[in-house]
Amino acid sequence: MSMIIIAALAAASSALTSPDISKIMSFGDYPQWALRKNESAAAKIEFFVDRDGKPRGCTVVAHIGSQQLAQEICGLVSKRTYPPAKLADGTQTLGFVRTIVSFYIPGAAGANDVARARMPADLEFNVKTSLLKAESAERYLTLQVAPDGTVQDCVPKRAYKESRVGDEWAKFCENRSLLLQPVRLDRVGQPATYVTDIKIAIIPEG
Repeated sequence: MSMIIIAALAAASSALTSPDISKIMSFGDYPQWALRKNESAAAKIEFFVDRDGKPRGCTVVAHIGSQQLAQEICGLVSKRTYPPAKLADGTQTLGFVRTIVSFYIPGAAGANDVARARMPADLEFNVKTSLLKAESAERYLTLQVAPDGTVQDCVPKRAYKESRVGDEWAKFCENRSLLLQPVRLDRVGQPATYVTDIKIAIIPEG
């Protein structure tokens, strides 16, 4: 029995995974000058996480609220290291992250807009209502992207504390031509294999 458990744990640990950014920021990182001024901001950022877990190339793509605070977010993000992306065989690889980082003080001017900031969906699918009970749903897919932008591997990203992902979500990985991604360059400027997450929105049809 113990051998079966060990094998199961090993298999789980070698699944395709994107960089772990669950601890990307905390309230303790809130710049003191922004706290004193009651400044709030949400920044949509993009950055690479190299095989050693070090971030690079962080850029602010869009922001809500204080521009000064939003521009500081990349500097804060770049001070950390993150568990890197892994291929299905457990090999560490380049990761590309797109996310929103928010700092806000409840009740402060503009804080409600900042708190509501969310990543938009990369793709939308209309499906029969038999697939989903909810009016709409969102899910991330984790992709392994080849140097030419084609998708080599795809798995539904498991949500926090979720024990499994239903098979209905895996079907969205089947048509990989719809999931084509931009070519990304490594440190020396060459097209690289990388792992990233994309967000899909499911809109049930009547």
